Amino acid sequence: MEALTAHGRQALADTDAWRALESFLTRTVEAQVTDASLAPVAAASVDALPRTTELKESLWSTGTTLLDRARAAGAVRPDLAAADLVPLMCGIAYAVDVHGSAPADRIDTAHRYLAALLGAL
Repeated sequence: MEALTAHGRQALADTDAWRALESFLTRTVEAQVTDASLAPVAAASVDALPRTTELKESLWSTGTTLLDRARAAGAVRPDLAAADLVPLMCGIAYAVDVHGSAPADRIDTAHRYLAALLGAL
């Protein structure tokens, strides 16, 4: 979560709204398919550490800001809400888990699924 938060700060500094959102979502899905602890920690309603809560809030805020910027730039559908991002990204991670290939190919599979999703945005 620390690494995702750091990448989120880098994405926020990117002046290209679409590239920033795409980069953030790419890094997020990579983390989801390579770190089995991420999903349960992110989905927990109560965090063991205050820092975990801070990181989760930061990631949510970053995703929302990046989506808002992309929407304002006309780069994404106007009806896409920030609350849609989490289930869409979880859907990709789940699809990789269920239909994914060998561990070495998980990131490539996730990238392919994310590219399909991004094309629809």
